Amino acid sequence: MKKLPVLIINSYAGSLTIATRQEGHRVVGSYEDGGYGLEIQRANFPALDYRPTVADWPVAQDLSQTLVIAHPPCAAFSQQNITRAARGVDAVKFQQTRAVLEYAMRNQCAGLAVESVCGALEGARAVHDELAARHGYRVYRVLQNAVSFGVPQWRERFWAIFLPRQIDGLRLPPVPNDVRPLRTVLQECGMTNAHDLARWDRQLRMLTRAAGPRWAARLAHGDLGHGSLVRPLRAELARRGAPAPEYRPRSGGVHAAGSLCATAHAWCCSEHADSTTTFLCRVARLLDPRGLAGAVLGDAWWVWAGQDMPDGASRPLYEEEYKRIMGFPADYDFSAVRPRLLRTYLSRGVCPPAARWVLQGLQASVEGRRRVPVACEAGQTLDLRPARADVRTRLAAYAESA
Repeated sequence: MKKLPVLIINSYAGSLTIATRQEGHRVVGSYEDGGYGLEIQRANFPALDYRPTVADWPVAQDLSQTLVIAHPPCAAFSQQNITRAARGVDAVKFQQTRAVLEYAMRNQCAGLAVESVCGALEGARAVHDELAARHGYRVYRVLQNAVSFGVPQWRERFWAIFLPRQIDGLRLPPVPNDVRPLRTVLQECGMTNAHDLARWDRQLRMLTRAAGPRWAARLAHGDLGHGSLVRPLRAELARRGAPAPEYRPRSGGVHAAGSLCATAHAWCCSEHADSTTTFLCRVARLLDPRGLAGAVLGDAWWVWAGQDMPDGASRPLYEEEYKRIMGFPADYDFSAVRPRLLRTYLSRGVCPPAARWVLQGLQASVEGRRRVPVACEAGQTLDLRPARADVRTRLAAYAESA
């Protein structure tokens, strides 16, 4: 059976478009709800049919021989969203998910895959079930982690997959379990377009003034730990018996002495130093080249800090490295937007290798391909996320074989 064409919805900077093209499907169109990221997609895929808003979508089109893959906004169930009114199926950010589901199934798509954060598994379950039953589809639920697809990033995600009732089960290819450490990116990327150099220099000066050059160097090189810079700072302060700082923002609030927010404001280059709250992802995160990155976030900024760095040096990541950690091609063109928006656009996408795997499963399921066994029955949740202990074992084995 020839590969079915694919309609892409909410690809943002083009992650789903990359996956669809790499998998060899014809792209019917790339639809957005607010024109988000279309300037980047147009720079890389100039000939596609782009629809910037829901009002631009065709009211009706025959999708009976077309697959649909989508990544509508997931803020309604994101751990980063702490505003109660903005969470859940009644939140404004969830309405685009409803629009995608209604549009694809009302037009009788051959198969639909919608990616979201893991909180949507249960949070949106009732909506998924109700819309599937109304339009004659079955729902299949899959949990996966980008780290299984050769992407050196711990990024757990949930796919809601909808297939017409006449299709018997979801068929998925094996998960490759190709776990690779960050140093593969470090070794393979060119050294161009460094991000956050001035910011990192300012951070090093702050640490040096506060704690002296030797301690600042140990922190910067990852000798005191990796992850958010706040954590090794607080651990070292506790070890020394030194009081943790208190921060009083000009807006009038106060953070409890020793809290993560107080430490972040007093010692780190936070972008919102006058806020009464701090998103800790806005603080530098130290990456161990022998390990993995956390999920790419728009407000995060990362620094290499580990034994694999020349002369024990540390530095912020290059643009190409951010793209590779997300699974984008190294030469993907982001020049249509300001450099500081690179992480924002990357963070709202899907890792293309994971999306390719889902497209392979949709195609195999629609074909009823016998050599691909049924991996998931309707109503089931298929959890394919690796355990952290298994990933650590694979990373250790990779280090031994390198």
